[in-house]
Order: sequence, then structure tokens, then C-alpha cells
Amino acid sequence: MRRLNQISIRAKITVGLTAILMLFGLMLATVVSQAAKRSVLTEIARRGAIEARQVATKAVDPLLAVDSLRLQNIVDEVKDANDDMQYAFIMDAGRTVVAHTFKGGFPVALTEANLLGAGQTEKLVLLDTGQELIYDFAARLAVGDYELGTARVGLSRDKVEAVTRPLLRTIFLATAAAVLVAALCASVFARTLTRRLNVLRERSRQLILGNMDLAPGPAPEIRCWERTDCNQPDCRARANAGIRCWQMAAAGNVAGEENAAQGTGDCLDCPVYRENSGDEFQSLAEAFNAMTYTIRNREAERDKALRALRESERNYRDIFENAVEGIYRSTLDSRFITVNPSMARMFGYDSPEDMVASVTNIGEQLYAAPEDRVEFIRRIRSRGEIAGFEIRLRKKDGTVIWCAVSGRAVSGETGETDAIGARTQIEGLCVDVTARKQAELALREARNTLANIINSMPSIIAGVDAGGRITQWNDGARAVTGIAAEDARGKEIDRLLPGFASHLAGLRAALSAGKPLTKRKIELRAAEGPRYADLMVFPLEPDSPSGAVVRIDDITERVRMEEIMIQSEKMVSLGGLAAGMAHEINNPLGGIIQGVQNIQRRFSPELPANVSDAAACGLDIAAALPCYLERRQIPAFLEGIRECGERAARIVSNMLAFSRKSESRRERVNLPALLDRSVELAANDYDLKKQYDFKKIAITRDYEAGLPDVPCTPIEIEQVVLNLLKNAAHSLAGRPASAAAAHIGLKAARDGDMARIEISDNGAGMTEAARKRVFEPFFTTKAVGEGTGLGLSVSYFIVQKHGGTITVSSEPGRGATFAVLLPLEAA
Repeated sequence: MRRLNQISIRAKITVGLTAILMLFGLMLATVVSQAAKRSVLTEIARRGAIEARQVATKAVDPLLAVDSLRLQNIVDEVKDANDDMQYAFIMDAGRTVVAHTFKGGFPVALTEANLLGAGQTEKLVLLDTGQELIYDFAARLAVGDYELGTARVGLSRDKVEAVTRPLLRTIFLATAAAVLVAALCASVFARTLTRRLNVLRERSRQLILGNMDLAPGPAPEIRCWERTDCNQPDCRARANAGIRCWQMAAAGNVAGEENAAQGTGDCLDCPVYRENSGDEFQSLAEAFNAMTYTIRNREAERDKALRALRESERNYRDIFENAVEGIYRSTLDSRFITVNPSMARMFGYDSPEDMVASVTNIGEQLYAAPEDRVEFIRRIRSRGEIAGFEIRLRKKDGTVIWCAVSGRAVSGETGETDAIGARTQIEGLCVDVTARKQAELALREARNTLANIINSMPSIIAGVDAGGRITQWNDGARAVTGIAAEDARGKEIDRLLPGFASHLAGLRAALSAGKPLTKRKIELRAAEGPRYADLMVFPLEPDSPSGAVVRIDDITERVRMEEIMIQSEKMVSLGGLAAGMAHEINNPLGGIIQGVQNIQRRFSPELPANVSDAAACGLDIAAALPCYLERRQIPAFLEGIRECGERAARIVSNMLAFSRKSESRRERVNLPALLDRSVELAANDYDLKKQYDFKKIAITRDYEAGLPDVPCTPIEIEQVVLNLLKNAAHSLAGRPASAAAAHIGLKAARDGDMARIEISDNGAGMTEAARKRVFEPFFTTKAVGEGTGLGLSVSYFIVQKHGGTITVSSEPGRGATFAVLLPLEAA
């Protein structure tokens, strides 16, 4: 490309036009020669086909007459009549050659070289004999539909092409002559064109050397002031004969108002322009001349502007050197162009020159986080400027300070803003804000620490102003209410916590008085049962009602644990009492049962001693005594005494269970299977007298998939579940007929490291007083004779013995839910 640029325009034009004409001539010669060749070949093919058809036509009669002489004459005539004819021969239908023109014997391979297909009457094939190429023409010999054979003739392709060579040679010679003439014309044209360019180039060289007095083109024959009778002697177009039109000098502010009024605004409509118009080179020369005059005027204006710029620069330098803030100018590729003394002192450098020379990469050396530099440049590129961009910068000794950096994109020469693509530098201010940032950081850390402390508390923590409106709202409050902090601020606290509205009535009074407010164990109604909370209000300033902190703690679990602990203490005490009572009652009870059994044995006729003693008294024990006893119902009375004694013995046995250590063996049990087995046992328990039938109660099961096996004594846990199911059935039996269908729900799920069993019903439920005593021995809500009050007590003891807990939640009319927690790992 460099060598091509060094070639003169004249040479380029000459060579270019010559090359184009040569290429066009070659293309034309090629196209014409190919067309001529195709025409000759087409004519040869047509002639060969005619010759083959003529041979076929002439050979029909001799072939039918088997006249070999005539057939041979036919092929010889065809061969002798055409110089380019290589051979001719005739084959019969059996592909036997009956006549040919070959001297040294017929080449047998020709018989298979060009065979006619079914339905073909003629065929042309180009054959390669190894010495030359031959066009072989085949024509069918037939009489009607009866095929007699084939006539074949062969034309030499080399002789055909020899005919076309003189024609092609003539075409190419004519083309070469035309190209030569065109090249000579191109050379003359290029010399004429470049001569004027050389004149313009010489004038340009003189202009570069400082000579602005030369006109690069011929002077116009008619000037504008002559045509328009202009009387403006100060017009520079009038004083310079090389300027065709005053408008071309207007850039130099030389045209007067009268001249401006005479301008048409369109040079093509100007008569002076039309009368002096020339080609493009003349227009270029005139424009070049006008440019010379314009440059001369602009130099004077530039000198004036430079003087003003030096004065402005002096003022800017004073501000730059004496400013308190750091002032800088840098490139987009992170190099300082200049900095003021304050900037150098801010970063610990000896002088501005030291800082500019030392910092070769602003992003890597000055920025504590180089990605901040990337973001700074990104904003500059997108917006053109940035203000107050606070970042951490590194001083010369490595100390990190906070700075507020401002900047705007400017061009490289004048510092004036330009289109964003041309802004190659950044200038701006840098202010040390380390003290302020440290104070803000300390304040932010204190706030974050306080917020983390408040948010980490499970309690509801809310800050309120003097009007009871929310100012702070922790995560605990959001978790309970589902209301985010930004949504809660500004709203009254009793509207956000409607359950505490009645208890917050004294909030404003506490704010006015500046005294804390505490309410313990507030009972709240919830769908899952009663819940409890503690409410505390702490005024911020005792002497000024500026606000308060409201704290609400959910103590439901603590209340339940207290109840469990009270129940446990009660059960321990009652267990000891029950053990003592059982031992005291067991002795007389054993005597009663033993006495009843002995009386029944003394009435039996099966004992010989009874028979002999009765006979001694004159009594027939086998006949009269049974009749008497039955008539007086003495056996029934004795059986009743025995049953009551055994029942009392069972009660005593249950009471003794509180003080005995079980020796039963524990094993890992599938909890859902155990619950299903307990339901089957309970289904066999029905009592028409007590108006309940377990089989008529709807049972639903909800078992967690993959629940681990529980280590326990199966028969004891079955007893617990069976007791709970029976109690639920008894509760459902007393419901009115209009109530919903009886239902008992069983759930089994994992609860941390415990297995949780829930048995719920939609029965009559119980009061809070009854709920607190439900596990006490001998406490029952059933009628006299329907229960002893030991079933739940024994269940409580069994669960505790397994290391678990049993609790109940219930309200009158809303049924009851018993929850049993059993450890998943044996203690």
C-alpha cells in the first residue's frame, strides 16, 4: 500500500484506465471467440447428423438386398466427400459391420462405443481414440418399426477446431489494437489532469513555507464588484483580483451590508458565478485562495485571543495554586496531568511534580479499592460529570483516607467540555472527609449494633413517639405481625397490635407521667388456644414525654412449663400419698376379699368338710342350702362384694404404680403402627348404657412420612393412647344431637429431637380450671360411678417415666387436644 501511494496520480490514471480497457478487451475477445467456436461446433454437429442420416437413408435398400458392394460405395463416397471425415461404417441389427472405410481392419471396440437406446433415432458422442478426439454420429436404419441396423460417421475434432483458430486470432489482434489506442488516450488525459494538480500542489507548498501572497488559480475575467457596481472600497473581494465572489471572502468578515443585501444565497443563481465558472480544479483553486485570506485574518484574531487566554490562565493559576481543596487533571487511563499543591500535601507528596511523577496508575496506587476507579470512570463516561463521589484513597505512606471526589470530562486541549466521545481528560476537586466519615462510621456502627441487639431479641420491641406512633419496629415484631418496619413507621401501635389494644390504653398515661408500665401474664385469644404475654413500657426520658420503648414477650411456653412443673410437683406429692394410702388400704382390702372367697367356699357342696358339718346340723347342703341362698340372693351379694374388692384392688394397684420402678423392657416402635393398633383396641370398646360407641366416631390420621421409630415400652404407650381415645369418646358421647359429626384426629410428627403425638376431638371441651387439674389422681369430670380419675394420672406417670411430657389445650365447646412428646433417643 505504501508503494502504491508513492505512485503519481498520472501513472495511476494511465495504468488504471489501461488495465480496465485490457480487462474489458480480454473479456470481450473471450466471449466473442467462445461464441464463434460454439457456432462452428454447432454447425459441424448439424452437418455430421445430416451425413449420418443420409448414409442411413441410402443404405436401407442395399442392406435389404444384401448388396455389399453398394453399401461399401455409400460409405466410401461419404468419406471421400469430406476432408474432416475420419470414418464411416454400417452395422446390421446384429451389430455386424457390413461396410466400413478403415484400411487396416475395423476396430471392434467402435461397435459398442455409441449404441442407440430404445426410441432413439440419432445420437452424438465425443470419442477419445488415444490420438485424437472424434465426434461420432449414429443414425438408426429402419423400415417402419422394423430395425435394420445403424449408420455411423466420425468427424475429427482437431480439424474442426483448426477452422476456428484464424477467426480467434483475428479477434484478439483487434482487441489488442483497441487497448493500445485507449492507453495512449488515457496517458494524454492523465497528463492534462495532473498538470493543474501540480500547480495547486506547488502553491500549497509555498503556503506551508509562509508565503500567502500567491494565487493558486487564474484570476476571473469578471469580478463581482464590476458586475454589481459595488461601491464598497473596504471589501476584500474588491481588493483581490483572485476572488471571484465576495461571498467567498465573507468568512473573513470583509463584506459590507450592501454586499450582503446583494447576495442571492445560492451560487448557482449568481450571474458572476455562472460567467466565471470553470471545472472542479478552478473551484478548488479559488477556495484555496479564499482559505489563504481567511487564515491571515484568523491569525490576527488568534493573537488577540491568546492575549486574553494568557490573562485568564494567570487568574486560573492563582486559584489553582492557592486553593484549599485538592484540584487535579487526569487522563482516562489513570495518569495525573497536573495537581495543585493542596492535592500533593493531602496525599503526603513533596510537590505537585513529585505526585504527578510518582503516581503512574491512579487506580492501582491511589485507590484503596481499584474497582472504585472503574466505577468512577464509568459514571464519567455515562454522565459526563460526577460530584461528591466518596471513596477511600491511599496516601504516599499507605495511610487510607476518605475523600469526596468530583470531576467532569473535558477535552485535551482547552479544557472545555465537548462531545462525550472527544473528552479525553478529567478535571475536578478532591476534599479530605476522613474526620466526617469516621464520625459517620462510628455512628452507623453504633446504630447497627443497637439494631442487631434489638432485632436479635425474640420479643416484640417497638419505639413510639409521644403520640403513640411507631418510630422503631424490630424483626420480632415483624415476625409476629407480618408487617415490615417501613410499613409500620408512623402508624399507631394499638392498630398494629389489636390484641393488646385494651392493655395499651395506659400507654399515653405512662408517657405523660414518665413512669414505666408493666402488665404480666396477659391472656390472648388465638386459634390454637390461649396464649400469654408480658407487656412493658419504658419511657425514654422520665421528665419529658418524648417517647417510649414497648416490649412484649410471649410467655405462653413458660406458662405451660410452669403448669407442667406444678403438675409434676403435685404428682410427686400425690404419688407418695397414693403409695402410703395404697399400703394402708391394701391390708384390710385383702382381708375383705379373702373373707368373701372363704364364705363362697363354705357354701360349696363340693367340699367334704362343708357336707359333713351341714349333716351334723341336720341340713342338706346339696339341696336345701343352695335353694335358700338363691332365694335370698346371697351369692349375688357375695359376688358384688368380691367385684368391688377386686375393683378397689385395681385402684390400689394403680396407686402403687406411682411409687414402683417399672421393670418393663423397652424397644424401638413404629409410632404410626402403635397408634393404629390402639385405635383397633378402642374400636372394641363400646357401652350402650353410657351412650357412646367408638365405632361411630370418624377417625382421621395424619402421620409424617419417614418418622423414626421411638424407644418405648409398647404396651404402656398403647395404654396411654387408649386412655386418651376413651376420654375423647366419652367427651363426644355427651354432645347434643345438633352438633357436628363426632371426630377424633390423630397426628404423629417429629418435633426437634422428640416425637409428637396429638389426639384431638370436637367434643364438649373443658374449662381452664378443669384443664389445670386433669392429670391429678381421682379428679374426674364424669358422673359418679363412670370413672375413678386415675386414667390420665397413670398416663401422665407413664409418659414421664419415658422421659416425655403430656399437655392438654381445651376450651369449652371447642373440644380438646392432648399432646404427648416422647424422646427419639433413649436416655
